[in-house]
Amino acid sequence: MANEKIKGIVYMGVFLDDASIEKLIEEENKREGHLPKAPNGRIHCTFGFRPTNEDVLQFVDALGKVEPLALKVKGYGCDFKNSGFSVELSDEQKSVFKNDKDPHITVSLSQDGKAKDTGDLPFEELSEGEKFEVNGHVGIEVDVELDEVDEKGRKKLAKRIITDVEEIKAILQGRINLSNIGKNVKKNNSIPQ
Repeated sequence: MANEKIKGIVYMGVFLDDASIEKLIEEENKREGHLPKAPNGRIHCTFGFRPTNEDVLQFVDALGKVEPLALKVKGYGCDFKNSGFSVELSDEQKSVFKNDKDPHITVSLSQDGKAKDTGDLPFEELSEGEKFEVNGHVGIEVDVELDEVDEKGRKKLAKRIITDVEEIKAILQGRINLSNIGKNVKKNNSIPQ
């Protein structure tokens, strides 16, 4: 089994379950702007990009005890590069939100679209009857260094999504070997349902 070393936490967020992803896609299909490409990785709401270990601990301590975690979808935006939904956070969720853009979920992209730009969309507020909840689990995406090397002799990197709160805490405390956890982010990650 490959020995993997964490190179850094890419982001912390709420990774949506399959039923919620299907609901978002269904709702998006009702609107103009469904784009051909899904974002890389698991559909999620980012709570912090390149967070500190302290940010992640606060995040999982505050929100990790609620499974699944509900997010209220309140708006939709599309500029034909990116499309997604804006999210209304509870006070507890706001207390650990460290992203520099308003909370949102990227659902689809054009070939030129970048998921990080979805937060810049002008979101149109949904009517009260159109607003809905999605569910997910707190988690982190990490870059890990593999034993393999690329054609230039550099260690290869892979991305892993971890949604188990105890595993996240163990990672932050350096008590866990990554070779047995997570899935490659380019595959369909296993998120609790």
